[in-house]
Amino acid sequence: MPNRKDALWAKQQRHYCRGQHIGVENRVTEFKLGRGKTRHVSRMVGLYTCAFLNTEGGDLYIGVDDNGIVQGITCNQRREDQLRQSIDGIIKGMKPEVFPDMYQVDFVPVYNQSGAHVLRDIKVILVQVVLSQCSRLFECKGQVYMRREGSIQRLAPHQIQAWVERKVKEDYRNNSLGTEEGRRMDGDSSVKLQQDQDESLHEQVMKLKQKEEEQESLHSDSSDDLEEDGDLGHDFSNYNTDLRLLPKMMNSIDEKLVEIERRLEAFQNNQKGSKVCIIL
Repeated sequence: MPNRKDALWAKQQRHYCRGQHIGVENRVTEFKLGRGKTRHVSRMVGLYTCAFLNTEGGDLYIGVDDNGIVQGITCNQRREDQLRQSIDGIIKGMKPEVFPDMYQVDFVPVYNQSGAHVLRDIKVILVQVVLSQCSRLFECKGQVYMRREGSIQRLAPHQIQAWVERKVKEDYRNNSLGTEEGRRMDGDSSVKLQQDQDESLHEQVMKLKQKEEEQESLHSDSSDDLEEDGDLGHDFSNYNTDLRLLPKMMNSIDEKLVEIERRLEAFQNNQKGSKVCIIL
């Protein structure tokens, strides 16, 4: 916004030049010559600070005419200290509380038109007010003020009530919008989750199909190898047949061993009988 650029320029340059044009008035910029006593100037700062807090924030230039031409006000160090204390006291008395980071007051020196040297005790008071996030209206000395185009307006009770009703409707609409966005985001998350699950399932199915194809291919290769090598298949067949006959062969061998042992025992008995006969 123009007022923010002007304020930043003032801080960077740290001075204005008398006769310099610094902009035009609008909803966030106000120019005042600031002629009058310290109490009058500090009260002016309080009213405009309240009005800016209740709207969009803004900048108040004291020592600048309505055309945006820098004139400056007479302000030595003593008066500057008095103005700072008076302005601080008025802002502290506002309700709800105005914190220090919500506003700033600068006393900017003024140079001659050529910018060659500073004009002694001539300054521009720059009051910068940020946009407030408070849901309540600020009041100064028991009165509520609102910023208009080029002026401020003191609100009547019915206007305050209308502002509150509009604020409630805006908050309700914003909350409803937030809820709808939250639902939409939840819906998008559900769709994304379903898509991820479908992709994972598809990947698993493809892996299973690949394994089945590999197993079928391996089985087919093994069958082909056996068919191509007929001798190997015949040997395996004979081997399996021999394994089935092995128990019968073992039983037959056992029977033969028993028969041999029986005959050997009979032979030994016959040999003993023969020896006895010879001795007699």
